[in-house]
Amino acid sequence: MLLLLGYAAAGLATSCGAAPDPAEGQGSPTIRELAQGSFLLLEVRSDHHWSRLGDPDRGELELGALFVHYWGSEREDVARLLGVRLEEPTVTPGTCVTSEGFRALPLGSFEEDLSQLSVELMDAGPLLVTLPDRSELLWSELYPEVLPAVSGRHYHRIIPLGSSSISIRSVGVLGLGGRDVVPFELEDLRGPQELRIQSVGGWHPDDDPPVGSAASPLSLSWAPGQPRFHTLVRLRWGASLSGPAGELVCRPRGSGRMTIGTPILRRITLAGRSREVTLSVESTAWTRLPGPLRGGAVVRLVQSDSLTLRLTR
Repeated sequence: MLLLLGYAAAGLATSCGAAPDPAEGQGSPTIRELAQGSFLLLEVRSDHHWSRLGDPDRGELELGALFVHYWGSEREDVARLLGVRLEEPTVTPGTCVTSEGFRALPLGSFEEDLSQLSVELMDAGPLLVTLPDRSELLWSELYPEVLPAVSGRHYHRIIPLGSSSISIRSVGVLGLGGRDVVPFELEDLRGPQELRIQSVGGWHPDDDPPVGSAASPLSLSWAPGQPRFHTLVRLRWGASLSGPAGELVCRPRGSGRMTIGTPILRRITLAGRSREVTLSVESTAWTRLPGPLRGGAVVRLVQSDSLTLRLTR
């Protein structure tokens, strides 16, 4: 879900010219004192998926957090490079866009020398996440070394919920803190209600699977509409012999319903006469508030519902 670069401690003084020399002054400064910028990104996501006929529906809860210190670049560029969002996606109501604008930038797209960019993912101690119906303890783990100079620790856990999703209408987070992250508490974070897809092209989500035609507009509805939250409709498909994987991201014009036109549906390359597409509706509450790091906290609380749609010619 979340990506982060790390820094090489031995190269800190040379790659960040403004950083003080640890040999000067009284003892070694902490990473918190040396960092050019910092922020906390926290995500709580509750998903429900309509399963095939005869199989139980699936639900899961996903928890993640990044405590970010960075040098050598701007906050927005660091977030884009890592494929994380610090603000709502810009999609005009009633339109759809391809997902390239929502993915991490390729390393070669950065004009500056990446050797000057350093980002550290900090350990903030155990996190207690409190939801209306349960509480979960979240521990940090080593971040995979998938990008240059990656280091540090992150928080990520996926919890199966059986056949349902779970309420995230009120969320609290308590962090005990660490050497570079002070103890903190975020209280009464307000998230969207649980939502469910009601119909897709006249088919009920229980149908196995719903079928739509790329030659006709696709109408869908869901409830509740929740206009005060940021709602997106996503169409995802996997790679095949006829083309690569892809995603379309759409923003409804109104509340609780949307019609996707045929010019948009024809962007999906069909493998043979049909293709299975994952259709999801997600409602997100974005909250920005002071946090344990100087740059504050960005919190994303997401409720989503999804199903498998068979799209034909």
